[in-house]
Amino acid sequence: MHIMLLGMVCNEIKLCISNLTKSQLTLFNSRIKNITVPYDVGCLPSDWNDQSDFNGMTAQQWKNFALIYARPCFSGLLPQNAYKSICLLCEIVELITKPVFNDDDNLKLYRLLHEHHKMFETVYGKWQVSVNYHMALHIPEVIADYGPPQVYWCFFYERMNGMLSDISCNNRNIELQILNRIFQRFTLDDEYLGTVPQECEDDSYTKALRRLKVSNACENHQKYYVIEQYKAMHSLSNPPEDAYSFYRKIDNGSAAAEWKVVFLHPSKYHIKMSEDFYVELKEFCASVYDYEVYLSEYIDKFSRCMVNGVTYSSDYNSSERGSIVKAMFVLSGTQELHPYYGIIRFFFRITIRHKQSELENMPMEFIYLAYVTWMNFKAPERDKLSGLYMVNKTFYQRDRIISPRRFLGRCALVEDKSSSFLVTDIPH
Repeated sequence: MHIMLLGMVCNEIKLCISNLTKSQLTLFNSRIKNITVPYDVGCLPSDWNDQSDFNGMTAQQWKNFALIYARPCFSGLLPQNAYKSICLLCEIVELITKPVFNDDDNLKLYRLLHEHHKMFETVYGKWQVSVNYHMALHIPEVIADYGPPQVYWCFFYERMNGMLSDISCNNRNIELQILNRIFQRFTLDDEYLGTVPQECEDDSYTKALRRLKVSNACENHQKYYVIEQYKAMHSLSNPPEDAYSFYRKIDNGSAAAEWKVVFLHPSKYHIKMSEDFYVELKEFCASVYDYEVYLSEYIDKFSRCMVNGVTYSSDYNSSERGSIVKAMFVLSGTQELHPYYGIIRFFFRITIRHKQSELENMPMEFIYLAYVTWMNFKAPERDKLSGLYMVNKTFYQRDRIISPRRFLGRCALVEDKSSSFLVTDIPH
C-alpha cells in the first residue's frame, strides 16, 4: 500500500497541484474545506497552496484523499487527459481497498493499472514514471496469491503504534502505565460489554475488563461484525431475484435480525408525532407488513445510529457530520436497483402492536427507523469522466421512512455549480 499511496498517489497529486493556476488553487482549497466528513475519517491539511504543508501526510490520509476528495475537487480544473489519469488512479485505489475480491476484480485491476500508466506517461512524460509504477503492476499477482490487501496491510498496527507513542509516561514502570492508560481509554466506550469471567468479578479492574471483553467476546464480536458487514454489503449491492420483496423483508426486520442496529445519543423521548408524519408512517407500515398494526402516538428521537460498526449521524445532531447516505431502491415497474443519496433528518423508535387476531393481548415490539429526504439527480447517469453522480438540493417526496439496515454507506457532497453537487462515497 505504501507503493500505491505514498508513491503513486502522492506523486500524481503533487504534479496536479503544481499545474494549477492561482485561481484554480483557490477553488481547489475551498472545495476541500467545504467537504464535511465524519470525525472518524480523519482530517487533511487545511491549506494546499504550499506543498510543504502536506509532505508529512500519512498513507491513510492519501487513501482518504484518493477515495473521497480527488475526483470532485479536481473536476473542471485539469486538462481532460490529466483528470482522466487521476480518475483511473482513484478507481485503482478504490478497487485495491475492497474487502472482498474475485477473479473479475483482479482482471479489472490489471487493466486499470496499464491504462493509467499509459495515460500518466502521455500527460507527464516518461521521466516522471518512477519504479513505484512498475512495482504496482505486480499487485494483481500478490492479490491472487494472498487475497485482498485489507487482510494483511499494516494500517491497524501503525495506528496502534501511534496510540502507544502518544501515551505520556515518566519512564518508570512504563508497561504498567501504558496498560492503565489503555484500560482508561477502553472504559470510555461502553457500546459493547463483554462478559467477565467469574474469577474476575471481585477484581479492582472489573469495569475495565468488562469493556475489554476478556472472555474472547471482543474477538467474537469483531469476527461477527466483519462477516455480517460483508453479507449485508453483498446482499444490498447485488440485485436479488425479487428486489422489492427483499427490501420489504429488510424494512419489517424479518430478514435482517442479525444486522445489529444501535441508536445512540443525543436523544429525546416521548415526542408526539405530527399528523402528516403519522399518516406517512401508517403508509410505510402498510407497505411492509402483511397484517394491520397499531402505532403508538409517540416516538423516541435519536441523533446517531450504528449499523454493522458504521456510525451514521443526522441533522438532529448539533455537531452533525456524516448525515449523507446511500441506499438502493427498486425502480418503479422494474426489478432494477438504482442508488439514491439522501440526508438523514433523524432516527426514531416507535412501539407497534400486531393485530394478528382479535385478542386483547396483542404482541408488542419496538421498530427502529430513519427519516431521510432523498435528493433529486441532476442527471440519471454517472458523469463519464469522474464516474460520480450529480444531485440537486431538491428532494423526492416519497420513501422518506426507511430501515437503517438499508444504508450502504456514508457519502460527502462537493458543490460543482450553483445548486448542484457531486457525490463521493466515504469508505468503510
